[in-house]
Amino acid sequence: APPIPGGGPRPAMAQRRPSVDSAASSKRFRAAIDESIDDFLCPITQALPLDPVFADDGKVYERTAIEEWLTKQQRSPVTNLPMGTRVVAATQIKALIERMVKTDALPEDKVSDWKKRIEQQELVVET
Repeated sequence: APPIPGGGPRPAMAQRRPSVDSAASSKRFRAAIDESIDDFLCPITQALPLDPVFADDGKVYERTAIEEWLTKQQRSPVTNLPMGTRVVAATQIKALIERMVKTDALPEDKVSDWKKRIEQQELVVET
């Protein structure tokens, strides 16, 4: 290494161990995904929604669960504050959940119920 101007030799660069770094990075990435997916769980059903919607409180819900909730009360299930009955399809959330489930990016305990409900839904469509 060329000398540092006005000083001694350039300090040796720390050598990275790619397998250790990538394993640690992979572990951090997996932990972030596992924690983040909880944000997509419906606060009413505590499951990943098949038909996710945003409600007026800004939260993501299973469409049927929040629609049923709002027929009985017009308060947020999360904050208990008054809210309207409008729901909007969360198409990007739906696509993200589907992609993460299909690529096995999510832990099985979070997706097993979702997979069963998808199978049941497909059986109903076929009959």
